[in-house]
Amino acid sequence: WGKAVEDLEFYADQRDEAVAIKSSFGETNIFVSLLLFLFIQFFFTTVSVTLPIPAGVFFPVFVLGACFGRLVGEAMAVWYPEGITHLEILPGGYAVVGAAAMAGAVTHTISTSVIVFELTGQITHILPVMIAVLVANGIVQHLQPSIYDSIIMIKKLPFLPDLNRNKMYNITVSDMMQSNVSFVSYQTTFAQLRTLLNDSSFRSFPLVDAPASMILIGSVQRTNLQKLLHDHILAMHTERQKGGTWYNRWRHCK
Repeated sequence: WGKAVEDLEFYADQRDEAVAIKSSFGETNIFVSLLLFLFIQFFFTTVSVTLPIPAGVFFPVFVLGACFGRLVGEAMAVWYPEGITHLEILPGGYAVVGAAAMAGAVTHTISTSVIVFELTGQITHILPVMIAVLVANGIVQHLQPSIYDSIIMIKKLPFLPDLNRNKMYNITVSDMMQSNVSFVSYQTTFAQLRTLLNDSSFRSFPLVDAPASMILIGSVQRTNLQKLLHDHILAMHTERQKGGTWYNRWRHCK
């Protein structure tokens, strides 16, 4: 109990000291604080992203969006002190929407809205957040690529450009598939297998149940089929040699 009292007294002294420091500087304007924080955060985010060291991008941008959204929310609260249609204006709600919209626009993702719902633990702002993220993505996709694609292009790393909308979009998978497929089934003979290997150069062949059903079971590598055919030919040659030896012995005894 004595320890708990000491902790309470310590926290009370810390609180009084913080209040004294705040009163010594006087009351600051919320707009001045937000603008100052916005510029400082933007500067250090730019520096951290451009430095050749591992640094995050998503959360600094998320904080920038929250600051700008809070700035808009505070302005709305000043312009409409009694609220809009008798509904109180909450600047914190604007901060949540601004953070989601800013992060979604910079990264070109829609999943930012889901992340916001998980962080806040509520879905009361689901409609404004979704609308803000969709509108921000729709606008920024016509202006510039995402922050990740921009970094890749600036560093001249291998980059896959977007496909242009042309006639290639109308091509289906069936247009690129082969109708006459070479396959192996349980009914394939060694003679057919040798002909298949001689007439084709595929590395693997599909294995089906039967030519009539064409039920795909798996695939067989060309090397395995060649080894199987070689072992079969070698076994047949060995049996013929054994058969010729026994025939010669029989003639000699006779």
